[in-house]
Amino acid sequence: MKRALVLCVLLAALGWAGASAADDLPLVLAEDFSTGEVGGLPAGWILATRGSTPDIPVLSDEVARSGDMALRLGREPENAHISNAVVISFAPLTERAVITFWFYAMDHDRSLVMGFAGRAQGTNLFGSSTGGFVVLRNRAVQAYDTAFHDAGSYEPGRWHKVTIDVDIQSGTYDVYVDDARRAGNAVPVHFRNPGVTDIAAVGFGFQAASAAQGLQPVYIDDLEVRGR
Repeated sequence: MKRALVLCVLLAALGWAGASAADDLPLVLAEDFSTGEVGGLPAGWILATRGSTPDIPVLSDEVARSGDMALRLGREPENAHISNAVVISFAPLTERAVITFWFYAMDHDRSLVMGFAGRAQGTNLFGSSTGGFVVLRNRAVQAYDTAFHDAGSYEPGRWHKVTIDVDIQSGTYDVYVDDARRAGNAVPVHFRNPGVTDIAAVGFGFQAASAAQGLQPVYIDDLEVRGR
């Protein structure tokens, strides 16, 4: 019994408790992108317009971690480097949120953008009005507030897991890649918008570094949100 208690204390000190304790939180959303048609929007998701590009995230059967489809983020070479996005809403969380998703990138170019925010922000999850902001950039998973924070590396051509543990009341979050025991960011990342007081939406889009870079798609699967 004493050994078990000591082990729990040690794991908490190593940062393990931050991500693993999510199983004790109520499940708010589980999305495996299995509902809808290939080439269309996933059921229940809303299109968030970003600029004038025609590119939108769609369901694809090219790559999937579970089921037959995943969410495909990408753009056509002749179009703008920033695609439109999709957003899904859920019951507002005011204390803690743990957001988990898997991604499959084809290269190391800048690509994925992911945001989360509250009811008041609507679908505005990708600019200064958002809460958290996570990207694939410089060969790493990064979080952004007023600077980019490396959270972990990734390799193209395989699935990687991202877990975002959000302390809503303090307006900060930590990012774990592939079930790492410690958060990859050295210090807690702050919300871009300090006015965000709840988490009620998650969104995904595609943003390349320039018109000449970032032409390969990224796939998202098995999104889960827990919290209270």
